[in-house]
Formats: sequence, C-alpha cells, structure tokens
Amino acid sequence: MECLQQLLEALEPVVVAAAGDFSQSYEGFSTDTRTVKAGNVFVALSGERFDGHDFVVGAAEAGAVCAIVERKVDAAITQIVVTDSGLAFGLAAKAWRGRFALPLAVVAGSNGKTTTTQMLASILLARWGAERMCATEGNFNNEVGVPKMLLKLAFEHRGAVIECGMNHRGEMARLADWTRPTVALLTNAQREHQEFLRGVEETARENGLVIAALPESGTAVYPADDACADIWADLALARGVDELTYSTDPDVEADVMGRVENGELVISTDEGDVVRTKLRIAGSHNVHNATGATAAAFAMGIGPEAVAAGLGAFEPVPGRGTRFVGKHLVVIDEAYNANPDSVRAAMNVLAGEAGPRTFILGDMGEIGDSAEEAHREAGEYARSLGIDALYACGPLSRHAAEAFGEGGRWFETRDALIEALKGLRGTATVKASHFMGFAAVVRALQDNEE
Repeated sequence: MECLQQLLEALEPVVVAAAGDFSQSYEGFSTDTRTVKAGNVFVALSGERFDGHDFVVGAAEAGAVCAIVERKVDAAITQIVVTDSGLAFGLAAKAWRGRFALPLAVVAGSNGKTTTTQMLASILLARWGAERMCATEGNFNNEVGVPKMLLKLAFEHRGAVIECGMNHRGEMARLADWTRPTVALLTNAQREHQEFLRGVEETARENGLVIAALPESGTAVYPADDACADIWADLALARGVDELTYSTDPDVEADVMGRVENGELVISTDEGDVVRTKLRIAGSHNVHNATGATAAAFAMGIGPEAVAAGLGAFEPVPGRGTRFVGKHLVVIDEAYNANPDSVRAAMNVLAGEAGPRTFILGDMGEIGDSAEEAHREAGEYARSLGIDALYACGPLSRHAAEAFGEGGRWFETRDALIEALKGLRGTATVKASHFMGFAAVVRALQDNEE
C-alpha cells in the first residue's frame, strides 16, 4: 500500500489543485470503472469518444479512494486536479518505476518492436520464470499502455522489457523518461509514420531518444547494419554509455552476429559466446529481430543457455507472422499493421512458400505524400518476387493491384474481398494497417478451411 501524499508529490509538475484526505493509502490504478478495485486511484482519461470524468462517481462507488482529473468533479472522493491526466498517469508510473533497481530494456524502432519484445520476454521467462519477470502485454506501447505496464512492476521481478512506440515528435522522449531504461534496444529505422515525421532519419532520431534516457551505466543496443546506425552511435557517444551492436549482414561487422545455418539460428559474439536454436517464425527480418533480442539479453546479463531456451520457445504474436495450416490453404497472419518495409518483408517470406502464393493487401496508413507511390511499389515488388496473385482492398491498395498486373485484383469492400477468397488454395499472406480490420479476412480464410 502507498500513501496518497506521496502520489501528490510525484505529480507536482502537473498539479493544479488537490482536495480530500491524502493520508489515505492506495493500491493500484485504474482507467476503466469496469476494473476498479477497492483502494485504487482512478485516472480520468479522455478520448474522442469518451470522457473519463463522466465515470468518476462510478469509480468512487466501486471503491476508488482518489481520482486524477483535469477538472473537479462533484463526487465524494479525494481528487487531484492536473493539467493533463495522461501526463499525470505517466508521472505516477515513472515514480513507481523509480522504486526498482532491476535491469529494464526498452524496445523502440520502426518495425519488429512487438516481435522483438516478445522474443526478449521469452528469454526473460527462460532465465527467471513467470513470477520474476515483467513484459509488455499486447500492444500496450503508447502513452497510456506504457504506464499500465510500468505499474505492473513488482519487487519480486528480476528483469523487465517494455515496448515503446511513437508516431509524433516528442512521444518517445516522454516514454523514455517514464521508463528509465537500463538497456535501449533499437530494431531499425524504416518508412513508418511518414505522415507526421520528415523522413526515415527523423524517425531514427525520435526513436533514438530512448538512448538519451539511459543512465551512465546503461547500454545502447542497435543494428550496425541499419542505414541510420550512425545516428544511434552519435546519441550513445553523447550520452557516454556502452554500445552493443548487432547485425545479420555478413558484410557488416558487429558485436553480435546472427545467421542461419542448415535451418538453425546461430548467434555469436566477438567474445566467443554462441547461441544455437530453431525459430518457430519465418523470415530474415525475424532472424534480425532475434539477434537484437539476444544482444539486449546479453546487455542485461543473461547467458547463452537462457537465450537459446527462450528463443526456441518463442511463439509468433497473433497478427505478426502466425500461421494457420488448413486442408488446402496455409494462412500467414500479418494483419495487425503494415508499412512499406514491413510489407516487403512479408512478401519475401511468402515468396519462399509453397504455391500458388497469394498476397492479400490492405491500405498502409500514415505514410504521407508518398502513399500512392508506396502502394504501387508494393505491387511491383510482389510481381518481381514471382508471387502468383495479389488481392487488394482499400482506395490506396488499388494502385498495388494495378502495378502487379495480371493476377492483381482490387475489391471496393472487405466483404467483396472475403467472398472472392472462397476456395483459395496454396499459401496466402494477409497484410494491412490495423484500421483496415483485416483480422476479419484472416478469420474468413480460416473458416473457409473448416
């Protein structure tokens, strides 16, 4: 149990007013009255479709002892009025994080964050067991999700990995400040969120701000084989922290090198450590993800045996490379999100599968002025790989189908696409930005096989 007075002090930078009994103890936070427990602090967050202030009374009735609000509410509950309840939530999580001296890795970058995070989580699980490690769950990687994950830290934990995502300037700086990482792991810099950021280099710098949040004893882990590696090297040098580089390109030397030999993942270090295991997920990009997770694990003090066990036990995350094997069709589910480079990676995997091979593409979001060009590029790339058919849905994806040429089909609605997929054979990859709702396409393909 913690004291509300301590919480009030932690929120001081954003506090406008406070009223009530701050000598009370509290335990835990909630942003949803459906999950409020006795003793909780309720955080009144607001979005486009809801206002958390409308639920403060309900939170009090459910047993909450305090509410963090942006305006005082007529409710019988201690209240802390702040300039921004979201920032206050982050500061509360930051204060809680400060109670722990454990190694904590933050995973940031353009693509592969969730897969890399869960690979590292599997390694932590192999090393310490479920009760002694903490890891990001699901897609809780934004300014609401990250505080929720940090507040799960417990004194029995021996290590943690937190995924941090951003799509606007300044977001990563805040997340890094709240998480206070001891290890900063960068996955790559690619074409994501270009609607809000000026090019890949700015994306690399924004994600690289997690390095700037490291303590002097921290370690920056980044891919030497990325075009933006120098940006992260400069940030590490400016911060004065150790660096641990990784690569899967045999022509680019790094501290940790990953490769595939006879179907086996082999990761070696310049100090002679070797990890050998088999991954349950396909793709050279996932070999790269695993190599990065291994480098971060080494930076956290974890040895090769636990790394091999963790990577060998890793299961793909739904929507990010999971496979469904039916009677006549193999479905590769990449439907959670998409950008130009992750689409290419998914196409590379499909190109190596049994045919006929069909790529099912939905629109890619947040790629700015180059959106039409990026979708045409996707269609051309699929054709160059020898993929047999490309089915597309969404106004932008029409350009991909046209660029693919013969075998390219465009559908105005998702329902029309689903109808056309009945009887599909061979291997199909489903890839789209999350807002396209292509999880429904994956479900339909699976249902067709039952």
